[in-house]
Amino acid sequence: MFEVNTKDLHRLERRLEVLNSRGLPYATRQVVNDLAFESRTVARDQLPTRMVLRNKHAINSIQVTKETSLNISQQAAYVGSTADYMATQETGGTKTKKSGSALSIPTTTAAGQGRNAKPRTRLPRAALKMGAIHLKRVAASRNAKNRKQRNAIAMATSDKYVFLDLGRRKGIFRKDKGGGVTMLHDLTRAAVRIPKNEWLKPATEAAERKLPGFYKRALDFQLRRF
Repeated sequence: MFEVNTKDLHRLERRLEVLNSRGLPYATRQVVNDLAFESRTVARDQLPTRMVLRNKHAINSIQVTKETSLNISQQAAYVGSTADYMATQETGGTKTKKSGSALSIPTTTAAGQGRNAKPRTRLPRAALKMGAIHLKRVAASRNAKNRKQRNAIAMATSDKYVFLDLGRRKGIFRKDKGGGVTMLHDLTRAAVRIPKNEWLKPATEAAERKLPGFYKRALDFQLRRF
């Protein structure tokens, strides 16, 4: 990072305007682009420490739209993610179940962190993801008179995994060897609040601290051209 002060920048600006009035818009355009790319770099570097990642899709989704205009008053570069869920992470939001499907909240057991570990900080294990669990359809459960009977039939006829409705809680459970069950996916709630987990704001703030250095470098570059 360059060590500069405001007087240095003003001096360079005046000198550039004297040599070539068109040089300043090129310099400012370079600065806004440099800030955007620096924000992207910081965001990509910090993302693995801010959220659990399945793969590199979230990192690669952080992109920059460069500024091309030489109109200083309109110059603006943009940095953000092409993935909708990244915006929800930044600002927070509410996840609701889709029509005809249940909202699944994996438990710490599904993530391999044990039954009593909280909060969950890992993704579900591949074999315990919702898409990997296949429940046995039980025709006899249609004739059950109440929830208790449906649960009893499901327990008696299922193999390893079973759906149980316990009233206040319902979800996908794994049958234990001792006859008990352990919840893997909680299907109780129709909506869940996603807390704000800022990843872009800290990156842009870190980039802005380098603004004076970026500006000085851009001005020096334009001055060296003449």
